[in-house]
Amino acid sequence: MIIVFGIMMSMIASKLKKRQLELADALGNADRANKAKSDFLANMSHEIRTPMNAIVGMCELVLRDSQITGNARENCLNIQNSGRSLLSIINDILDFSKIESGMMEIVESEFNISSTLNDVINMTMTRKQNKKIEVIVRADSDIPCGLYGDDVRIQQIIANLVSNGIKYT
Repeated sequence: MIIVFGIMMSMIASKLKKRQLELADALGNADRANKAKSDFLANMSHEIRTPMNAIVGMCELVLRDSQITGNARENCLNIQNSGRSLLSIINDILDFSKIESGMMEIVESEFNISSTLNDVINMTMTRKQNKKIEVIVRADSDIPCGLYGDDVRIQQIIANLVSNGIKYT
């Protein structure tokens, strides 16, 4: 009986060891697939961002032309706004892949929150288009002008909140 029990335990241990190796192999494959996905997103985001910046920049040049007609100006503004929206999405994808890969860097510096809020409002007002909404900023007067943090990330967070507010109102 002890011999049979020993053989059974040996078989179970062998199966468990085999299963453990299979799971380790599957985990390795999943990690490699996830890294490939993150690398693909980062590369693709970077490659798409360059032509989108060119489109937005070319629209800016066209809009500076005093000869441009009202209809062409409106169309160009729509192209520019859509390009900026796509750039925002592309940057979010790039940030997500940086977060996943542990490459996201927080750059801390002193910044003016009033200036940040003003930039966000100016940037997002183009998104409200024909919606009859008013964006009101109420900031506590006790907030110091000079704050310390990653102003790019803070601006991104505030812009996402305001944009979603406009989009879903």
